[in-house]
Parts: sequence; C-alpha cells; structure tokens
Amino acid sequence: MPRPVMDRERLKALFEQLDINKDGRIDVNEIQKGLSKLGINKPGEAERVVSLGDTDNDGLMDFSEFVNYCTEHEEKLWAVFDYLDINKDGMIDAQEIKSYLHKIGIQASDAAVNQLLEKMDQDGNVKISWEEWRDFLILQPNTNLKSIFNIWSHSTFSNIGESMDSVLIPDEFTEEEKVMGMWWRQLVSGGGAGAVSRTCTAPLDRLKLFFQVQSMKGQRFTLVSCFRHMLNEGGVWSLWRGNGD
Repeated sequence: MPRPVMDRERLKALFEQLDINKDGRIDVNEIQKGLSKLGINKPGEAERVVSLGDTDNDGLMDFSEFVNYCTEHEEKLWAVFDYLDINKDGMIDAQEIKSYLHKIGIQASDAAVNQLLEKMDQDGNVKISWEEWRDFLILQPNTNLKSIFNIWSHSTFSNIGESMDSVLIPDEFTEEEKVMGMWWRQLVSGGGAGAVSRTCTAPLDRLKLFFQVQSMKGQRFTLVSCFRHMLNEGGVWSLWRGNGD
C-alpha cells in the first residue's frame, strides 16, 4: 500500500488547534496540552517535539517549521505502520500487534491487546487505520517501535490518576513489564506485602522495645508478664502502637 499524500490543510487545522493564543506559533505548553488531550503526559515529550521542529532555535514553532516536522515525522511513522501491517490491508489488527509483541518477547493477552487497540481506534472497528495511527502519534517524537509501544501502553495502562501519569518507572523493571504496564501492579503488590509484613511483626517489635526500656530501668519481666503489662496499659491495640511510623 503506497504512503498517503501529505495533506497541508489537515496540518493547518491541527496547527491552529494547537495555537491556543493565536499568535501564529506554538510552544512547549501548547504542545503539552495537545498531548494531554490524547491522555499522554509523559515528561519531556513536548520539549522534544519543539526541539525537533524549531529550526531557528527560538523555542517556538511557526507553521512552516511545524509542516517540516510533521512531514519528516509522518514518513517515519508510516514506515513503522507499514511494518506492523503484515497483510498489507492498510489496517493494523490485534493479531498483528500480538505478532510484533511476540517478536520482542512479550506474551500479551487478548484483553491487553484490545485495550491498546481501543486507545487508538476511533471508529470502533477494532482495527487501526493509518489515519488513526498518524493522528495519535503525530505529537510523539519517538519512531522506534519499542518506544512507540511504551508510549502507547503508558497512556493505556497507567491512566489511573493524574499523579500516576508523571511517575518515572524504575530501571529495574524489564522492557516487557514496562510495555505491558505490569510495573505498577508489582509496585502495588510489593507495597501491600510490606504493609502486611509490618503489621504481623509489629507486636514483636513492641515487645523487644519494651524489654530494652525495662532493662535500662533495672526491672525484669517474663514474656507473659510483659504481654500482660502492655495489654493492661493500652488494650490489644497497644501491640501495634507506632506501626506505620
């Protein structure tokens, strides 16, 4: 399938939509707002777009610079789209996405792949056309396949609150975990396990502290008398006093 011809009028409409203050130029803040409408708030993306298109280094893009950026970027996006479109029908479907993920060592469930599709699919046919692919990624400076899938999945799986959008994923997570959004599930699981562990060991920590304090005072307690003293002092909840500090 030949690459579609560049539509200058479409780019003009997009530029005018991004140019919020109507000064004939777009800056980082305006690009960021455009990305936010797509559900993408990855730090540094807007700055990269402007740096790629700003040929006179004034920190802004006028329409001419914007057209040049889009022309070059869409050529790269088309190359990636055409690579993923295995059967060359002009659409990317769930099976083609799973095939690519399998190549990079990611075993994705049908539900996970459908979530990715739904994020970009605008007409509800559970496939991605070139136009849908282009419009979703036009303000994304990355054209590397893994980077695109990271951005794509970031906007899908990590969209669980504004605070989560700006989270930096720790380096110790694998590429597979980052792409499929499993990293935050592991963080939550780890946090929950830590809380449970702390709750279970809190009474023993209190007991050890009690022995230390009483020994400094020259007093001697048995294990049973120590527990009895703590219960008399504050009831059952006294065994967890200070847990979570």
